[in-house]
Amino acid sequence: MLEFTIAEAKDQQQIMKIAKEYYLPLQDDQHQTYKKGYTIVKEGGSVLGFSSYRELIEDASEINCIYIIPRERGNQLGEGLLRATLYHLQEKGYKDVFIKPNNQYNGFIEGLGIYKLQNHPEFQTKILKLDLWEHFHCQPIEFFNRGCKGKKK
Repeated sequence: MLEFTIAEAKDQQQIMKIAKEYYLPLQDDQHQTYKKGYTIVKEGGSVLGFSSYRELIEDASEINCIYIIPRERGNQLGEGLLRATLYHLQEKGYKDVFIKPNNQYNGFIEGLGIYKLQNHPEFQTKILKLDLWEHFHCQPIEFFNRGCKGKKK
């Protein structure tokens, strides 16, 4: 059975193994002072994918990696993982979530109705302060109020 959840200490080793195996630019930055974490999708104890996030400022966070292992792609795990991550961040009180762009998933993010900050002039001050101009922007509460794509009306 698939489980989307917050990574625990026991999951960290699998996450780092995946990152190393697929050359993902994760850093072991445990000495940093900002809050960070991972949301994972796993089945039977095996991590199939993860997203990493960190706090930027009090009410804003950044998702800096979304990754599903190659053999599990095409099963909509990425969408489930992103939704679980956004939900978790919303529960932690983050009103704005910035998603670091990546050519491998930019189209996927846009397909969910999440767009780059260049299309959100109302966030210009926050963008310039945090140097996030190329990032995607999402307000989780609005994202979930829109409902799922393909939802019956």
